[in-house]
Amino acid sequence: MGKAIAMDSPWITFGLPDKSREYFALLYYRPLNKYRAISGFLRFASQIQKQLRSTPGIIGYSLRAKLLSRNLESLSLGRRKNSDGFRRENSAWAS
Repeated sequence: MGKAIAMDSPWITFGLPDKSREYFALLYYRPLNKYRAISGFLRFASQIQKQLRSTPGIIGYSLRAKLLSRNLESLSLGRRKNSDGFRRENSAWAS
């Protein structure tokens, strides 16, 4: 078999975690059904990164796209907003 083509972003850090706080890790995995969906993902990759960079409470994130196997992954870490860990808005992160 040939090599897998992967596009990895390094771990991008926005702040250091405080040992006295509780954090929320979000692992996102998205398999794509068709190869033509990859071009759409690549078009939106910069928008995804822009959204992550502007998310209040985020500690850091990393993205990975395994193009030949059509798998997309992201890992992000941020502060919890509520005791149950979820905000009632679009983001799971606290400000």
